[in-house]
Amino acid sequence: MPTCDFYVIGFLSRSSFHEHWLQCHQPTKSDENMPLDGLDNDEIQPLLFDLVKMDKLDEVNRLLSPFRQLPFEIRKELIKLAASHGSLAMVQLLVSDNITDNIWGHAAFASIESGNIEVIHWATPRAHPSPWDLWIKISVALIRSGSAELFEIWDKEFIKRIADIALLGRTIEAASKNPAQEARLAALWKREALLGRLTRKNFRKGLLNLVQRPCSVVLAKALLECGAEVNYRASSLYPTPLHYAARKTTAEAAKLMKFLLLSGADPTTSAG
Repeated sequence: MPTCDFYVIGFLSRSSFHEHWLQCHQPTKSDENMPLDGLDNDEIQPLLFDLVKMDKLDEVNRLLSPFRQLPFEIRKELIKLAASHGSLAMVQLLVSDNITDNIWGHAAFASIESGNIEVIHWATPRAHPSPWDLWIKISVALIRSGSAELFEIWDKEFIKRIADIALLGRTIEAASKNPAQEARLAALWKREALLGRLTRKNFRKGLLNLVQRPCSVVLAKALLECGAEVNYRASSLYPTPLHYAARKTTAEAAKLMKFLLLSGADPTTSAG
């Protein structure tokens, strides 16, 4: 541009030109004349990251062919960036049917971390339990958000597939110290118990998971109401819930120990 200071002196590289263009000469609407031809891979990659972060849908659409030639890990990072900072349209543009590695799961987690609700609603139902660690990360992030809306998504999309994920230690820990989430999780347990999708065996394990994590009397009470035995242990070689709670020195653990004793926990049982 003749009015630009760099019009005469120029740029050291094409990527420097594009960076300056994005910062100083971007019009309010998409510019179909933005020079995008003749770029090499080293220039396309940083440019795509800039365009995705700014949600420049038309410009990214013009670069889809070179985008698909990028290494998979780079494409995955661009999709995660779109999920956290961009529109749903941008995410859908970048996600293609031949992308594997549960790309919807990565998009879901990135969108939850940033609170991108539109993408959360789209990506989370498409995530699947493989890899398991990623699925659990998504599950925990939904609960830890503290949001009733995201908890409902978790209930709808996760519990219907694998109900006992609701009793994992990481699930219980994510809800603990948040009264609203603890109440929602307790209500969910009771519902699943009534429906028969979670059994006494599940709740026994849930109680053992709870006492080894940040302690919650509210959730412990719900587990006992659902059928967990207060003195349950896998065998005489293992500690009881009371033993696990006694290993902690926090005020929460002391309150939990009191609750367990009042609920019938046997303090004379050997720790194994």
